[in-house]
Amino acid sequence: MGSELSTSIGSHLRSVLKPTCDSTLAAMLLRPGPLLALTSAKFREEDDGGGEVEKVERVYIKTMHDWVVKPEQQEAMIKRWPPSSVYELDSDHSPFFSTPFLLFGMLVKAVACHAGCN
Repeated sequence: MGSELSTSIGSHLRSVLKPTCDSTLAAMLLRPGPLLALTSAKFREEDDGGGEVEKVERVYIKTMHDWVVKPEQQEAMIKRWPPSSVYELDSDHSPFFSTPFLLFGMLVKAVACHAGCN
């Protein structure tokens, strides 16, 4: 089943990403991640020093054409652990491949805002 999932994700990426060289690079670099670690990560109050985790500013970049993490799932994540700022990027799930310059600009904007706010 793992190879079937990998194949379907790869074919989806190739159909979404342009040009062909980008989708080839994505297929070579993207590998299944540690899903269990990502889905089960939790902060325990006794481990975080009484709210230390909340002192770290977070931003969330919503990817507006994401088929992997749908908009309603992104909204639920934002609601569950609200970030300092939310930005919207006209991109698919992998903006580092499909819209790298837009992603870079948004990251620079987020850093400038949060560096200037402190």
